[in-house]
Amino acid sequence: MTRISSDWNWQGVVAASMLVGLTACAGEISQTFPLGNYQITLATDPSPPQVGEDAEVTAQFKNPDAALDSCQLRFRQFMPDHEMSADETWHDMQRLGKDKFRARGSEFGMGGDWELEFKLSCGADTHLVSVPYMLEWPE
Repeated sequence: MTRISSDWNWQGVVAASMLVGLTACAGEISQTFPLGNYQITLATDPSPPQVGEDAEVTAQFKNPDAALDSCQLRFRQFMPDHEMSADETWHDMQRLGKDKFRARGSEFGMGGDWELEFKLSCGADTHLVSVPYMLEWPE
């Protein structure tokens, strides 16, 4: 299994740039990040996600190739500091064309630090990447 987080230098650079990018978007998730041999852009609807609602997650691959056709993309959402029963629920992402995938996640039950973790399985190779996200409580 290949994990972006297994290489601490890469993890620090990627996590810092994603966190800055996500924070700068005033609560919106729309960021490009590496996943395996690909670059993937994430978006949610609603954007930003809302406490008490689920969200549709869309992932679009930049420069997909024929090898991506045999891959499966899944994601899960969890709060690293809170153990919840849905933490291990993976959502299969439906392919919408050669470069786009979509799935509906679970309810965002509370504000705080969340992660969206993506798993790309291509034969025997599995690639994981986690995207940190701060969900604001409604005012």
